Parts: sequence; structure tokens; C-alpha cells
Amino acid sequence: MIYSFTIKRRSTVWLVRQRVISKSEPELGIGVIENIVISKRLIQVNFPMSSETRSYNLSSCPIERFYFRVGQDVCFGDFGGKIEKVDFDKGFARYHIKTRVFWEYEAFFELPKGSNVTDLILKSTFSSTSAFNLRREAWKLKESISQSPILGFLRSRVKPIPHQLFIANEVCSRQSPRVLLADEVGLGKTIEAGLIFSSLEATGRAERVLLVVTDSLVNQWLAELHRRFGFTFSVFDEQMCEELERTSGLSPFESQQKIIVSMSMLIKSPKHLKQVLACSWDLTIIDEAHHLEWDEWDPSLEWQIVQSISKKTQALLLLTATPRQRGLGSQFGLLNLIDPKRFHSYEEFYEEYQEIKEIAFFAKQIVENNFSQKDLKKWESYFKHDPKIQALLKSIKSEGQSQALLNHLVDCHGTGRVYFKNRRVNQKGFPRRILNQICLEPSSKYKEHIDSLDPTTLNDFQLMDFATGRGAVKKRKTFEDLAHENPRYIWIDKFIKDLAGKKVFVICSTKDQVFKLKSFLEQKRRPANQKIAVFHEDLSTLERDKQAAFFAQDDGPSILISSEIGGEGRNFQFVRNIILFDIPLTPEALEQRVGRLDRIGAGKEVHIFVPWLKNTPEEVLFTWFHEGYNAFEKSWSEAGSLLEDFAEEILFCIKSYFGKMPKNESSKVNLKNLVKKTKTKALKLKKDIEDSTDVLLDLNSFNSTKAQTLVDAIDEFDDDPTLEFFVRSAFDFLGVNYDDYDDRGSILIHEDVERHLDSIPGMSFFNESQIVTFDRETALKREDMVYLTAGHNLVEAIFSLFTERDLGSVSFCRVETNRLASGFYVCFSYVLQAQGPKKLELERFLPVNNETFTVSSKGVKLSKEEEKFLFSIDCQDIEDENISLSKEILVEQIEKKSLLIEKFRETWSQKLKDQALLKATDDFNVEVDRLTALSLINKNVLEEEINCLVQLKKQVMTCLEKTREKLDAIRIFIVD
Repeated sequence: MIYSFTIKRRSTVWLVRQRVISKSEPELGIGVIENIVISKRLIQVNFPMSSETRSYNLSSCPIERFYFRVGQDVCFGDFGGKIEKVDFDKGFARYHIKTRVFWEYEAFFELPKGSNVTDLILKSTFSSTSAFNLRREAWKLKESISQSPILGFLRSRVKPIPHQLFIANEVCSRQSPRVLLADEVGLGKTIEAGLIFSSLEATGRAERVLLVVTDSLVNQWLAELHRRFGFTFSVFDEQMCEELERTSGLSPFESQQKIIVSMSMLIKSPKHLKQVLACSWDLTIIDEAHHLEWDEWDPSLEWQIVQSISKKTQALLLLTATPRQRGLGSQFGLLNLIDPKRFHSYEEFYEEYQEIKEIAFFAKQIVENNFSQKDLKKWESYFKHDPKIQALLKSIKSEGQSQALLNHLVDCHGTGRVYFKNRRVNQKGFPRRILNQICLEPSSKYKEHIDSLDPTTLNDFQLMDFATGRGAVKKRKTFEDLAHENPRYIWIDKFIKDLAGKKVFVICSTKDQVFKLKSFLEQKRRPANQKIAVFHEDLSTLERDKQAAFFAQDDGPSILISSEIGGEGRNFQFVRNIILFDIPLTPEALEQRVGRLDRIGAGKEVHIFVPWLKNTPEEVLFTWFHEGYNAFEKSWSEAGSLLEDFAEEILFCIKSYFGKMPKNESSKVNLKNLVKKTKTKALKLKKDIEDSTDVLLDLNSFNSTKAQTLVDAIDEFDDDPTLEFFVRSAFDFLGVNYDDYDDRGSILIHEDVERHLDSIPGMSFFNESQIVTFDRETALKREDMVYLTAGHNLVEAIFSLFTERDLGSVSFCRVETNRLASGFYVCFSYVLQAQGPKKLELERFLPVNNETFTVSSKGVKLSKEEEKFLFSIDCQDIEDENISLSKEILVEQIEKKSLLIEKFRETWSQKLKDQALLKATDDFNVEVDRLTALSLINKNVLEEEINCLVQLKKQVMTCLEKTREKLDAIRIFIVD
């Protein structure tokens, strides 16, 4: 049977085993339809050249039929030749070559080793010189971008921060990274994970991605991945999963590629957990990993779930600021998920940890240059089996030897290869946090209410509501009553007026509080220029983008009021004032609030205003945060354990502030004792943490020299206007209607872009006027703008338009000059591009390369200087109808000229291939040798990792050896 399923879409009949190409991903090569599931409206296509498979919705699949044309040279297995005839029967193409006939499904046919003159001239309509030039510019830009060491990071809308780039680069240097990211709060673990994902996706190693997060962080991750990295994820809850199953009949986790799911859903729904485990994943990210409690005999259900998922994923990222939240066992439990073979026994891990502590102490002595001859003797004995350390110790006083010794220790000892942790103390650029406590007198009504309550009848949540300032009294209908009940309203109204237009970020616990406060402030007589922006969870991502952009403008609102959930993932580094309208419930919530402004590079100071009511339960929580461990002015990621330790005592103190609580001791005395105990515990905990600081881990997690190289590379790319000029030129050529928007190069694209949608696939999302910027700083401030940079879908679509289609492939023009002999000149534009699975990252070794060879009327190859001059002359395009020669005669003449540059072309391509093969050989050999040597010392280097590199090398070398140059375009000159 020739085919099994068919379905008609518009004028196209799709059949299993038909050959197709992807309009959205032409780089995948020729695809084969493997399956069509009519009931589920799905079509599955395999792309053998790139070893990729895609599933498309039949109603919107971005594929089109692929046919060879008469006259093309093709290969069918070992047999090849020129196609003499093409006909069709039952939806399939049939090719006649010499004495044989082939159906398209009989053997997988290959593209010719290089497109020829016949293909280009006969299948193309002559394009303008502008189109030809844009085509060449597109290839040159692709060549430049493909050689960039920060290729996977360019599309990200993030400020290039050294430690984040360093970690992302280190992690992505491994084929299938599995690591624990444990940077302290505020250092950007979410950004690091996003950068890693973006880079892995760009290199074909993260097509299927699963994010498992807590309920409260689902929206934050969804927003961050979309706004900062340009990726749209699907959020799966039980309702969504049931709907997808009902409509498609498939497992919902097979119907989408990139998914966010909450841990609570996986716990509550064994059915959906089973569906997750039935899939294979390229990358899984687990946030808030400290909730994965491990015990040798009774690990938590969350830990067991992630353990099961970890067996089904290639790459794994665990994110937490507190990997030792419950002691060393917590860290072991996380490392066991990362690598169960290496970290299989807690007892062994504990023994190794004691050894690592010794080595870390040694490293600390070196860093601080605080060691004696006696210490050196001790370490010579300790490392007697490591000859390199022995040699370095003997010359440690020589210049550079201390650093060399540290580098060797980092490479060969500890858990650094799977564990990264940066500390705030080692990073520069954080602002100073200044607390402004606003102690307010409670209203008589509120005090009466507090005194009337018996706290023993209230549960813990109700007690904490009063301690945070959220305790409800009774509903008031007027703003006067609201202000009378809660003096915060009167204070904030006066405070904002006194700010005289300075920006202030106000954060409340709930969206209802946001609405109340906004209405109250609008009702009061404020200066006309003090507009108000709001953030809450009911706003869409686009609406929040607009509110954020509105707030960021110099002439925009001076006030933004946000709910706790609505503001997740949004940072406002340009603001210097933050008001905590109510007191945060936990240390983590406090840090997340202040962290909206307390970011690297945010400025010199952040002023934190905290209004609270004295002689009420609010005094307990505020005082415990402030005096207990200085929470408002100093960031500390370990504070969560303090809340666990003192939760009962905090609640007892809160109860003592209610009127009906038996007065065994005064509330002030209780609070004073609580603060004293908290201080003592916090100091001890900080000292223990400081004493256990692993210098090797610090060094492994950040190398300032390497990091700065990455930052410089991004800055250099951002400063280069070539991409902006190219996009503007492409818009001009295509007739896209736009105007300059500001002095930073931003442009306003108008609504009439619909007529260009067929030309530029990436413009399909421009359904209304859109502001576009090419400037990273502007993009960071204006999240409502589209940030066009390398890797953006629209930029890639424009590249595809000029490099994957016929546009600009043949142009015919006339020029006048006395410097060159009159006659018929032909410029041949060739491209050398390695073909293979995306995950092989072939462009690391053989970047895309474009070269031109021009032949004169006398059959002589022009020098580069002559060619440059010819290209610089003003020319007049010659249209198809004005060409006197038939295309067949034109082909004959041009083919003769192409033979004259064959030697030059082959020399050019072979030189690049030889360089690529040499680089690949050297790079892989160096890394394999390094890991092999390390595996003898460091158990974190696995044999599987080495074997993977060896196999990867074989695949890369095979693809590079098969690479052939392709004739991409022809430009014909009539020189008068």
C-alpha cells in the first residue's frame, strides 16, 4: 500500500511518505511525513538530515511539499543523475533519470552536492541588485553571529552580569548538563536557568522542556521566560490537561514541547504524574529544590517524584538558595538526584565532605596568603599522590603559581562540576539598603478590636494576618472610614505628595489591597502629574508589560502599586524607593519584595519604607525582622530556618499583644527575649556558615576573567549596528511601513504589516502597531517594546527569507565604467555551511561562510580589489522581459564561466574544512585528555561523560567531512 492516511488542507493533500520542507525551520532539510492522526489533527514529520522530528497541528502546519525539478542533479542512494522528467500519480512525485524511474518514497533522496547554474537560472525570477546585496549581507551576518562565543545568550533580554554568564557558559559547555544552581537570593538563579535553557535550545539540545515549580511561582516563570528569553511555555493544571486529553486524545504532555507544571498538581494527580514519566525530556528545571526533603529511609514524596523525573531527562537543573536547609543530608539528597551513581551513599559523601572541608581550608589559606612552611609540609604530605600539586607547592612563592594551584584544586577536588553557588559578598554592584521605619499610632477603633479578641480562639494564619497588618476589622464603605481604620492610608498619601514626583514602588499582600489603595489615592487631592500604575495577578502578561513601561517612562506615573503575586518576576532597578504597605509574612517574602529593587547595578541606595502600628501584633513581626537579624538592610538566604526555629515563640509573642491574653509577662518583655534569642541564633548560624565556606566552590562558581570575556563579547555585539542596518534595509526593501521612534534607534512599525506576512513569517505576531528596539538598555527599561537581536524569531525569519528562498539568488544589471573592459561579467556567490543535527554545534568548528568569485568577459577571475570596485558602481537592474538571450543560452554561457573558478572555489572550501577538522580534533582531544586525567583524581568526572565526548567527536568529524560548498546566488553584469 502506497499510503495509509490522507487529509486535504486547502489545495494540499498530505500523504504519509511525502517529502516536505518546513517554512519556519528550513535548516532542518528535507522532511518525510511519517504519520497522520486525523482524529487528533496531528501530522508528524521526520527530518533525517538534522535527526529531528516535529509534530504539527494540521490546521496550521508550517510545511510545504518539496519537489525536484527537471534538469536538477540528484542522488537516490548510490544512483544519481539529471532529472529528465517529473510526473505525479496518487499524490506522489515520480522522477525519470536516465533509464530508471523513482517514486519519491522509494529511497531517501539527497540534495545535490552543490546547486548548479541550471538550478538557479531556470527556477528563479531575476531579482534586483538590492535583493542580491541583502542576500549577501544576510549570509555575512549569519557568518559573524555563528562565530560568536555567546551565540545562545544574544537573544536574551537581560543585563549581561558576569557571574550569571559565567555559570551559564560553564554549564552549557557540557553535552547534557545536570547541575545544582545554589546562588544566594538576589543573584539571579532564574536568569541563569533561562540563559542555560536559551543556549541549549539554540544548539538543539532543549526541544522538550519541563519546568516543575511551586504554585506561587508558575506565573513568575511564565512571565520571565516570555519577556526575557522570548519563549512561550504552556502552563498545565488539571483542567488544562483534561481538556487537551478530551480534544486530542493524546497525553497532554506529548502534545506540547515546553511545559510548566506545579509540584502540587503532580502530587494530587498520579494520573498526570504517570503521563509526565511516560515522556522523555531534553531538559527539566526544578525550582525551590530545597522543598525536596531527603531522608535515607523516608524521603519526601516531592523528592521521590523528582527522582522519577530525573531518570527521564537528559539535562537537569535544580535551583535553590539553601541546599543545606536541613543540614548536609539535604545537599546530598539534591546531588543524588543530579548524579545517583556518583552520590549513592550518604556515609561516603559525609566522609568526602570532611576531606573537602580540609582542602577548602587549604584553598582559603592560599587565597588569603596566610600559610607557613609548616602548613606547606602538611599539604605536601596530604597530596602525596598528586605530583602536580607537589610541584606547585614547591614553587608557590613564584608569580602565578598560587593561582595555578587554586585552578588545579578546583578542577580536581570537591563537588564543583555539579554544584555552583555564588555569594553576594563576592559580587559587586548591589545598592546599600536603608530602612525607614514608620511607627504609626493605631486608630482607637483598631485598638478596641484587638483588645476585644481572644487570641487563643484564632488559628496561626489569623494571628499572622494581624502581625503583618492584614487583620480585618470590619468592612468600611467610605474612604474616610478606611483611613480612620488604618493610618497607613493617611501616611502614604502625605508621603507620596512629599516625594514630588520621584518614583516609588508600593507592594501589598493582595490585589484587593491594591484596588483599595489606588482608589483611596485617586480620591484624595493629589498633584495632577502623579499618575498611578498597578500590577496584579488578574492582568495579562501584555497588560503588565504596558503598566511596567508606563511606569518606567520619565513622564509616566510616579507610583506603581503591586500585589505580592502580581509583581513576581518583575524588577524595577531604576526605582530608589519601595514601600512595604504591609509586613511580609516570611523572610523569603521579605527578600523577594526588596529584591524587586535590590539588584546588581541598581544604583547606590535603595530606601525601604515600612509603616507599622505600635503596640499591636505588627510590632512583633517588624521587630523580629529588624532587630532579630537585620532583615531589611542585609540580605541573608538562610533566614528561613530562623522562622522555623522560632515560629512558636513568635506566635506566643503575637498573642501577648491581644487584650484578652492572660498577662503572665508583658508583651514587651516577651518580644525582647525573642529578639535576644534570635540574635544569638543568627550570629551562630552566620559563623557556622562562614566557617564552612568552600573557597573551591566559590572559585568554581565564578572566574572574573572568563566572565568578563563573555560580557565584553555581548557588549561588542550590542555596539555593532550592522544587524540594525540590515533589518532596516530589509524593511525598506519589502515596503514595511515604519517611522523612527526615539534617538536610541527604536522604530514604530505601523498596522499595515499584514500585506508582508507572507514575505516575513516572523511578522505574524505584529497584529497592531508595534515599537521595536535594537538597543539592550532600552529593551530593559521598556518591556512593551519588541527587542530585535540575533536569535529573535523576526530576525531569523528575515534571514530565512534571503538565505533559504530564491529572493536575491539571480540578478542582472548594467554598469558603466572605464576601469574595466566591456562585456559580460558573472559573480558566483558560494556558501559553505555544515549540515547535521543541531545539537552537534557544527558552527563552533565551521562557521557559515560566504565567498564570491567574479569572472570577466575574457574569462579571467577578478581580484578582490577589482570585484569590490565592480560592486561599488551604480547599476541599473535589467528585468526578465528586457533580456534578449533565452535562459537556456544564458545558462550555457554562465556554466562555462563557472568552470573557470572551480579550482579557486575548491581551494577556498577545502581550506575552511581542513581548519574546521583540525579545530574539532584539537578541541575534542584536549577535553577528552583533560577529563581522562581528572577522572583519576576527581570522582565527579564520569566515564560516561568521556565516552559521550568520544562519540560526539566521531559524529562531528563525519558531518564536517561531508560538507560541500553550494552555489547560492549569481549576479550578472553587462559592463559598458
